[in-house]
Amino acid sequence: MKKWIPVIGVAALVAALGVWHLAAGKRPEWTTSSPQALAEFQAGMDSTMKMYTGEAQKHFEKAVQLDPDFLMARLELLLTGNQKGEYRKDKLKALVESADLDRLNPRERFMVERLKAGIEGRRADADKILDDYLAQHPEDPYALFEKASVLWHTGKLDEAKKLFQRLIKVAPNWVLAYNSLGYIAMQLEDFEKSEENFTTYRFIAPDQANPHDSLGELLNLTGRYTEAEKELDAALATKPDFCASYNHLAWTHLLEDRPEAARQDLQRLSREEGCATWVNETRCMVDLWAPARQHQWKQVLELAKQDDCLKDGKLGSGPGGLYAYTAAAMLGDNELCDKVEAPLEKAIAKEGKAPHLEAVLSHLQGVRAAAAGHYVKAAKLLRKADEGLTFAGSADGLFKLYNQACLAEVLQKAGDASGAVAVIRQVRRVNPKMAQSFESGRWRPLGV
Repeated sequence: MKKWIPVIGVAALVAALGVWHLAAGKRPEWTTSSPQALAEFQAGMDSTMKMYTGEAQKHFEKAVQLDPDFLMARLELLLTGNQKGEYRKDKLKALVESADLDRLNPRERFMVERLKAGIEGRRADADKILDDYLAQHPEDPYALFEKASVLWHTGKLDEAKKLFQRLIKVAPNWVLAYNSLGYIAMQLEDFEKSEENFTTYRFIAPDQANPHDSLGELLNLTGRYTEAEKELDAALATKPDFCASYNHLAWTHLLEDRPEAARQDLQRLSREEGCATWVNETRCMVDLWAPARQHQWKQVLELAKQDDCLKDGKLGSGPGGLYAYTAAAMLGDNELCDKVEAPLEKAIAKEGKAPHLEAVLSHLQGVRAAAAGHYVKAAKLLRKADEGLTFAGSADGLFKLYNQACLAEVLQKAGDASGAVAVIRQVRRVNPKMAQSFESGRWRPLGV
């Protein structure tokens, strides 16, 4: 599973720091008067490093109960909890504003000040706080991990890679660095190196679910479905409530054209109490897959509305929303298409520069143009989308391949056979099975 570290985030970073201290034989320096609270906090940090969010939250809850003044535990509890949106932001803001910085050690003070700057939208200040701290503590693995993650998040992949590699030298047991390096290699389209990093991650942390899950994502993207299934099964055997692996396993079975197996994955996911946030996305994907493949657009739209696959008109993170939008475009439901595009346009205007969001919007507009029979325009928009999409993870990568297949289809309709062949060649380079499915005529994403 890919772990993006927000610019103002501290959750995984605090966890990683705790692991570093334990590996170095040092006592973690966290400000609490309760040894029991500290023990719970360290257990929460360890769970966060493994991406076991539910377990981490329980440990942080206990730490706060044992020491209500334990600031870092209270921050972690908010960051790993279920609160979202403005409510969580307001709670975090109130907490950092009320913090007595004089009671904190330098690292805690740095974390709180950076978080506060981020919450207040002072991005330049947040970056300066990080750089100033790192200049004073150049081998602090926490600061190295934070800086590398920021570079990764902002698209400076080569710089991020070098810093994660430096982190491994400073703290060889910092296993999340290998996970990050694996996804960076995916994004750079060096799939061999990505597999090497994920395999190393699995070797170092054989008792954790995430190394298997991350490797399974890579294998999924590259069409090695049998191997992907094996890794994802191993992740769930290691930790039966590792929610992401059910979703990725359903992806695998759908890509193998085994919708009933995917439905069983959904059922297993639904039975896990801590996986509720994954259920809707996975259900939409599973329910809409077959009718979308068969271009039964009316059924797709009916199921999408039934399953609430377009929450408040937003696409969400799974393919269900894309299928619903495509169905609306094919059925001429311009009102629904406008409703889906509007929040993307608003977010792009707010951000100023948002390559991924712009690529998603271009894809939608390309699909809409194709549905209206404007194939040359559609091809132009889908090419623009392809330029902004990456292989940053299996979901992003599969979307990029899907967009390329859409492009090949509209190029064929526009009479550009050689252009279509060239695009499918790009698909084949990453996922030969997906390319073969398109070339054989068994699959056309749009059915125009």
